[in-house]
Amino acid sequence: MPAAPSWMINPKIRFRHPWARIFFTLIIIFWDFIIFAEDPIQDSEADANIPGVGHVVSMVCTKWPDDSTWYAVKFIFVLIGVLLGCVVGRQFFHHKVLRDWGKLRMFSKDKGSWTVMAASSIGGIFIAAQMYNALIPEHLEQITGYMGVTNREFGKVAQCGTWLGDVATIAMVWDMLLQDTKVFPKWAGDVKNFWIHGCKGSARVLIVWFNLILSTALVFYAVMQSGDGKLFTWRASKGTDELTRLLLVVIITWVDLCIVFQDWDFPTFETKPQDDDDDIKVAGTFAPKLQCHCFERIMEKFADKKWYKSMSEFCDVEIEGKWLNYGPLLCIISLDLNMLKNQILYEPASYGQYVHPQTRRIYTITDRVFLSQMYNEGIPINASLIAWNTRLGADNVSESALSDVESSVRWQNSGMGIKAMIGSLAFLALLLFVFMVKWNSITGALDKAQATFSNKKNKNEDTPQADAQKIQAEPEEQGLVN
Repeated sequence: MPAAPSWMINPKIRFRHPWARIFFTLIIIFWDFIIFAEDPIQDSEADANIPGVGHVVSMVCTKWPDDSTWYAVKFIFVLIGVLLGCVVGRQFFHHKVLRDWGKLRMFSKDKGSWTVMAASSIGGIFIAAQMYNALIPEHLEQITGYMGVTNREFGKVAQCGTWLGDVATIAMVWDMLLQDTKVFPKWAGDVKNFWIHGCKGSARVLIVWFNLILSTALVFYAVMQSGDGKLFTWRASKGTDELTRLLLVVIITWVDLCIVFQDWDFPTFETKPQDDDDDIKVAGTFAPKLQCHCFERIMEKFADKKWYKSMSEFCDVEIEGKWLNYGPLLCIISLDLNMLKNQILYEPASYGQYVHPQTRRIYTITDRVFLSQMYNEGIPINASLIAWNTRLGADNVSESALSDVESSVRWQNSGMGIKAMIGSLAFLALLLFVFMVKWNSITGALDKAQATFSNKKNKNEDTPQADAQKIQAEPEEQGLVN
């Protein structure tokens, strides 16, 4: 198999220049807020019912029984779901599938195990929710996709979560760029000197935390205050349609993956030491990785047990800086795919909205009493009553319909074929990303095996036995020549 091309692994290509990396971390914030403003689901006052995500949120955060016995039962099931997900995620998905079977170098040893465990624990909680539903009596509330909040409220919380991932990426990437003394040593030299040595290294940590806290407080306030009854006044005046919004989500997915691809150690994430042997530290800390050995010390009391070795490794918490950066970013990509699904399957009536027949602009119903009659836990009961001719287009417009709000975004009822074709571009990006990771892992393994074989061959050629064989063979070769 040919070696990985230079553009894939060379850290000094222009695409991986510090200014390019800074640009991509900033542009993703711009696109995230654009889709947040343009997405009509963010206007919906109907109750949110999201299978999967709703199950996990309801299992952990809401629908806790008043009865203390069943409260304890639910807590035990949540605990079982988390532990089951962590064990299966680490031992099966990470160790067996990604590391041993897939032979992906970015998951070598225990690298990325906590990211995989976090993702699989969500699946574990979902399974625990189904087990809990099968056990509880009829008078207790079932765990479903219904979360007890509106789509608008859930969208704001999701946007705040997306911001946390974005700002963490900015902090990690920018901090790493300013600590670099090897790949681009001459870039921003004076700034780097202050960043690394200012206030004996404390300036770097203080600046990171100050900006994280201040920017997050401002963004959370802005997101929670957005709308104020008139939806988003800062969205595009002409409005986007579903195909444009779908293309925006595809762009966001590509940019998120490009941020990971731009890393100088992609795709192995095997950080190379600096020239002065001073490892790059995690943003906001003085350590190159986060470690917690307290659980391991507790397990030392059971050192004589057969299961001690495996459990002590499981309890040894160690997360490298690369995975602290890109782990949350990969989780954000999963949110991107959920947004992609929402844009493809979006129907106005499912969210308490309808469309003007001529302008194709979306109108949002804000009357919560009417919505409670039309929806059962976020699921439409009679979608035919959520329409223009029964609301503002009716002969006798009701008082409820007068409170409906027009937005600039539009819905053209485009065919599923064209939407699937645009959406497939996001999955193409994921396939290319997986291909690059896998290709480099295979070629890296072949290069490593070839280097090992060459070293062994050279070592054998340097032994006295090999020298004697060479001396004995020389006359024979000369005789053959003569």
